[in-house]
Amino acid sequence: MGMLRVAAMIGILLVANDGVPNQDRFITLIRRLSLFVGLYATLGLIQFFTGLSIVDSFQIPGLTSTGAAGIDARAGFIRSEATASHPLEYATVLAMLLPFCLTLAIYDVKRSAMVRWYPVAVITFSSVLSVTRSALIGVAAVFLILFPTWPSGIRKGVAILLGAGLVVVYFVVPGMAGTILGMFSGNDTSVSSRTDSYDAVLAFLQVSPFFGRGFGTFLPSYRILDNQYLVTMLETGLVGLVSFLMLVCTAVIVAAIARNKFKDTLMKALGMSLIASMVAGSLLSAFYDCFAFPQACNLMLFMIGACGAYLNIAHAPDGNLIQTKQVMVE
Repeated sequence: MGMLRVAAMIGILLVANDGVPNQDRFITLIRRLSLFVGLYATLGLIQFFTGLSIVDSFQIPGLTSTGAAGIDARAGFIRSEATASHPLEYATVLAMLLPFCLTLAIYDVKRSAMVRWYPVAVITFSSVLSVTRSALIGVAAVFLILFPTWPSGIRKGVAILLGAGLVVVYFVVPGMAGTILGMFSGNDTSVSSRTDSYDAVLAFLQVSPFFGRGFGTFLPSYRILDNQYLVTMLETGLVGLVSFLMLVCTAVIVAAIARNKFKDTLMKALGMSLIASMVAGSLLSAFYDCFAFPQACNLMLFMIGACGAYLNIAHAPDGNLIQTKQVMVE
């Protein structure tokens, strides 16, 4: 089963890497991702304010529900999941796709302001209301990476909107501000459970430090580590951990190199979006077992492939891989 999962993950990466033939298709792909994540975050907001899962209302013939889905709770507030299987997975999807929504909102001026800024607004509000530290950390990382690259007027406008949004949250959702501060300042069992796992990881690692015990063999029933890097090290050893880190770092470096080859403002800005997305995804992987959740895991591999596609398009003289390959064959 582990080998089948690896094959599927590699397939997602390769399709993303080789399946986007030109600049127009790449931009279209990013626009559709922005649209879908806007709807995804909207569902999360509906769950937060209504307390209803919504997802369980739809019955697919031949399939049965595994139980309550779409909602969780912390400190008296609903933790939205949208269609994800856990609030942390929901937070990761929002954080990894937020950079593209921000870039389209600022640079894709051919579309209406409502269409461009709506996903940014709902993702930001959903992240603040998610009652999840990871969501706030991921969104903060995205803004820290992208903020210096924006024009000064945009930076001022975004800063004002963020401040106004926090004020709105403070008055519309009483108690949320205190809950958020408490998550970062108070003692939390979720933090201690993560740190308490370090000794257990070292004990397991001593058995097979270089190649691990096998991908997909350290089951949650043994212990929940809430750290993908620790799980990767246990299952595939130091070799697997280094390989995964190299894959992530290569994607970031590729995007950084490729963005300098574009003259189009939007395409150039999308390079920083890819970097911010990879940083957010890799950062949040340290707070939960990313590969145990299909949406987050598949999105991570998809974004690595998208970085490769971005480089391929940058190297194509006319920005069209299909025409370039036809010319090379002739």
